[in-house]
Amino acid sequence: MRIKSKRLKDNFIPLKAKTFEVALSNFILNETPHLGGPIMVSKFVEEVKKIIQRFYPPASHLKSGQMLWFAVAIDETHHFGKKMQDTRIVPVILPITTKEDIDKYSQGIKQKGVLKEAITRVLKSAYSQGGVLAQVDISVLFHIGIATAQRLIKEYEKEHSCILPYRGTVQDVGSSVTHKALICKKALLEGKTTPDIARETYHHPTAVDAYLLDFA
Repeated sequence: MRIKSKRLKDNFIPLKAKTFEVALSNFILNETPHLGGPIMVSKFVEEVKKIIQRFYPPASHLKSGQMLWFAVAIDETHHFGKKMQDTRIVPVILPITTKEDIDKYSQGIKQKGVLKEAITRVLKSAYSQGGVLAQVDISVLFHIGIATAQRLIKEYEKEHSCILPYRGTVQDVGSSVTHKALICKKALLEGKTTPDIARETYHHPTAVDAYLLDFA
């Protein structure tokens, strides 16, 4: 009886090897044996699984109007000539369209106004998830020209006397204005402290202090 039971279990053992982990482990061991033995490969596979889970979340995690996008990590450093493939990115879920957008359209609010709010919402959402978008991201996400994206962002910032968190402002990338004037205004005219200014302008406190020192 005991032998029969063991044979029965043995019949099902091969099924346990029909997994993604085993397939990936075999691929690594066969194609890149220099990475190490089974223990090292097993740890490598676990890290790959974590990356897949982050960058390819189940569709059930997305609500109506949301979409998955890849943003540059907020704390990623930038220097001239650095390529995107050498830049750390993070997955973010963006609220492209919301019920509030539909309500505004039904109330007769013009598309330009709704679009400004949507762009602002998306930029802030990405930032809250640890990523920053470039103006070209906005261009593609909302199917508008880059010049239009730049203009709408600048108009919103001027209308609300604020700075939106996109790569140009957070990481001083590209031809975007660094917003030194607004930072100095908040410090000198409004009497705000460095931490408050940093939070409101999406800049690191060190960068805020550097701008104020340059002005002085």
